[in-house]
Amino acid sequence: MLGWRIVAKKQLDIGAWNACVRNSTNEHIYGYSWYLDAVAPKWVAMGFGKYEQVIPVPVKQKLGISYIFQPEFYQRTSIFSSELAKNVQELRQLISSEFIKIDLTSTNEMFDASHSLNNIVLKYNKAPFKWSTNTERNIKKALKKGLVYSRGGKQDVESVIEMFVENTRFKLSSEFSTNLLQLTGILKANDCLEVRKIELDQSNFAYALFAKSVKRITLLLLASTDEGKKNGASHLLISNAIKEFSNQVEIFDFEGSQNPGISRFYLGFGGEVEHYYHYSQKMQKAVIRRIIGSGK
Repeated sequence: MLGWRIVAKKQLDIGAWNACVRNSTNEHIYGYSWYLDAVAPKWVAMGFGKYEQVIPVPVKQKLGISYIFQPEFYQRTSIFSSELAKNVQELRQLISSEFIKIDLTSTNEMFDASHSLNNIVLKYNKAPFKWSTNTERNIKKALKKGLVYSRGGKQDVESVIEMFVENTRFKLSSEFSTNLLQLTGILKANDCLEVRKIELDQSNFAYALFAKSVKRITLLLLASTDEGKKNGASHLLISNAIKEFSNQVEIFDFEGSQNPGISRFYLGFGGEVEHYYHYSQKMQKAVIRRIIGSGK
């Protein structure tokens, strides 16, 4: 049997790869080749056996050196398989031997020095859901205001991005808007984009972008105006989305946050914590000089 190996892009069986992801117990939008092409064009495919297990590794190049990095709109990678992950130690050795700089987040704890991070999900098989008191209060506030939950479309994406950029407190990359616009186009082309909004009298108070795959609906972006925040618009949006997709997927994936306030917001919908792991290995200056000097 073939062990873990790097599969060259020219030799990659895209159909077999995507089938492995689609049939895996942990199926996720992050595993599909077309999604990876959008967020990390130089991603490396690693496979075990005849596509019995696969793991995508997001990679960039600098000075001719390939290194693992953390792309935007890609929270973590995973070993995708219909069974429990096999030969993880062999995979770890392969990754360590191929890359001298690593910034990897994964649902699999492959490296001893990794530390855990929190993702938040709602599993529909554990329904009925119970909102927190604060969540219930904000939903009632939004309904009293007359706010309405409705479906958006690709035509709303630029408005979603604009609302998020104008109202976020987080520092964004210079390419954030361009990258997200490109990604939503690809999601739409693959029939995986869902846009929802909260509105009143032709004014929009909140938007959400979702990526829908076989088993999960993943929250990619949630944006709200100041007025929307005051009137519970995001609470109304998420609560309605949870209900809407309950018969379509198995998991509502909030994508989690290490920010206590955002985590509290997601947990208020009955979400639970799923751990994933971060491992970082810096490239030593001496190694860089040696590689450059060797002309590799």
